[in-house]
Amino acid sequence: MPIAEIPLFVEKVQKVGETTVAKAFRAWSRMRIRENRGQSAPPPPPLPPLNPLL
Repeated sequence: MPIAEIPLFVEKVQKVGETTVAKAFRAWSRMRIRENRGQSAPPPPPLPPLNPLL
């Protein structure tokens, strides 16, 4: 994971919750592993929209 992306995940944890971000991160990391192995992978599901009230 590029260091520049870490703050984005931290920010999302604060907005949508740790479980949601953990699931998205696992999907993202699986996709990256498959890409590095030369296998195509479906894109991970997007994170849910951020709640503007938070």
